[in-house]
Amino acid sequence: MRGGNERVNRCEIMKANNSGSTGSSAMDGLALIQRGNEYFFSDCYLEATGYYYQAAMLLKASKEHKVQRSKAWSNVAECHLRLQNWQAAEDASTNALGADPTNTKALYRRAKARFELGDYIGAAKDADAVGTQDAKDVAELCRELAQAKVSTAEAMVNTAEMEERTMW
Repeated sequence: MRGGNERVNRCEIMKANNSGSTGSSAMDGLALIQRGNEYFFSDCYLEATGYYYQAAMLLKASKEHKVQRSKAWSNVAECHLRLQNWQAAEDASTNALGADPTNTKALYRRAKARFELGDYIGAAKDADAVGTQDAKDVAELCRELAQAKVSTAEAMVNTAEMEERTMW
């Protein structure tokens, strides 16, 4: 990963080069996704989030672009995951799934966000849903991580109950 100052400078240069305005059509929404991708692949996640969010808003009015709208929200989620904004990542993933419930990446990203938020049951449910959509390796990883946390929590409860019983 590149240094923080180098990333900031690169992001500032990109902003200066991309200072054009956009309209309000679905095609503009698709162009915003592309611009967001440029920032994302330059490790400018905060800036990319803004473009993806704008794209999702422009594509909201277009029923025929629900897959692209879902992709834009899923990209917002990935940016928030990279920035460790877990709640924002979960919210964006949920928006992506609202536009397209079959978006496997959005399910996976929501599982990751829920896992980080401590919602292990929700993470496991999302991981199971990913598993039914042919991403078994990803789903298995999420299930294992979630199960490990649930097992750890259960063991802690059992240990606490045992200690309480031995004290009396």
